[in-house]
Amino acid sequence: MGGEAGDLYVVINVMPHPRFQRQDSDLFIEMPISITQAALGADLEVPTLNGRARIRVPAGTQTGSVFRLRGKGMPRLQGLGSGDLHVKVRVKTPSALTERQKKLMEALAAEFGEKKQSSKDRSIIDKIVDEVKSAVQ
Repeated sequence: MGGEAGDLYVVINVMPHPRFQRQDSDLFIEMPISITQAALGADLEVPTLNGRARIRVPAGTQTGSVFRLRGKGMPRLQGLGSGDLHVKVRVKTPSALTERQKKLMEALAAEFGEKKQSSKDRSIIDKIVDEVKSAVQ
């Protein structure tokens, strides 16, 4: 009161969220889905800031596909609605199969006409890539 007029600067730091990434008013999340959900399609529940929402993943969905939920992001400044929530799906490949599951996958591969690759047919680069992938997981 009674002081000089001047500018007031306010700095706000927003902490990162454990599940969502933010870009302006839009939010981004990555959701793992199974091979069967990707191939056959599925209804998924995804987290939002205000609970959960459902998305329809169509049959044949590939890793990296993005689904947008309008208005499920952060509120926009000046109260002009909310941003969107972008759900990126990642197809997870099973790392351990039972004998029955392995036989079913082999039957499916045969149905698709995929040739079973023996370790002799694989290049040294393929073998190295597989070793690196195993070490990372």
